[in-house]
Amino acid sequence: MAISSSAQRPRKHSRYALEELRWAILFLLPTVGSVLVFTVFPVLFSLVISLLEWNVVQPPKFVGLGNYRALFSDEEFIRSLKNTLQFVIGYVPGTLVASLLIAFLLSLKIKFHKVYRAIFFFPTVISIIVISEVWLWIYEPKFGLLNYYLGKLGLPNNTAWLGDPNLAMWSIVIMSIWAACGYYMVLYLAGLLGIDRTLYEAAGIDGASTLSQFWYITLPLLAPVTFFIVTMLVIGSFQVFGQIYVMTRGGPLHATDVVIYTIYNNAFDRFLMGRASAQAYVVGLIMFTITAIQWRFWGRGAVNE
Repeated sequence: MAISSSAQRPRKHSRYALEELRWAILFLLPTVGSVLVFTVFPVLFSLVISLLEWNVVQPPKFVGLGNYRALFSDEEFIRSLKNTLQFVIGYVPGTLVASLLIAFLLSLKIKFHKVYRAIFFFPTVISIIVISEVWLWIYEPKFGLLNYYLGKLGLPNNTAWLGDPNLAMWSIVIMSIWAACGYYMVLYLAGLLGIDRTLYEAAGIDGASTLSQFWYITLPLLAPVTFFIVTMLVIGSFQVFGQIYVMTRGGPLHATDVVIYTIYNNAFDRFLMGRASAQAYVVGLIMFTITAIQWRFWGRGAVNE
């Protein structure tokens, strides 16, 4: 009897394990299926399209790496990369500094600090299309709020912020910083509130100034958060599209024609699907390379801290 019961126990356990596996697969199917249908399949399909010359209407023609070779002589794509780099240079450090400064001020527990946190975070939950429409009104040359208040201060109030090729991209950058800093402010605020206050007390006893405490205590301990934020900002910079589409359509004189907007035009305006797919893969490779370089020279040290 003892031998019989011990022999039945593994079967019972294996039956339970098999039942759990079946339920696990059943619950995972919707998520795995959606990832396969909406992520894996489009990525692989676009890779195939990048090797073709296809305008959706006519039958596709295989051109191999022809679409990729054409990018090196595509002045429009090269110009869009330069414009995107300009956006990255302004957007990444600007958002980083703004979000850290706001988080630092709100960590001081000033009066109504919870209300201020909600106010700064509020733009994050609003569609970028709505935000772009609001800032179109702010930047409007004749009736916009920005020029109106500049006139009240006795400053030039007839600037075409989105109509000047030298100002359009920087105007988009400022709007994008305003829209994004609330989200990254929350991340920085969580990091700041997690720092042990006894470190500042010990530094204060040793005579360290507030600036020294910030430089030698706060910034090093925020390194993991900063690494994550910089990585997300760089990736987001290469994906900027909504504000460009609503506010400038790549103008004036192609001054705000970024890579995603160029890909959009090639795919859905000119129906150059092969070229657009090749451009998308090149942009993805650039983002992957930048992220890998960040991880190689900064990420490991930041995470280990």
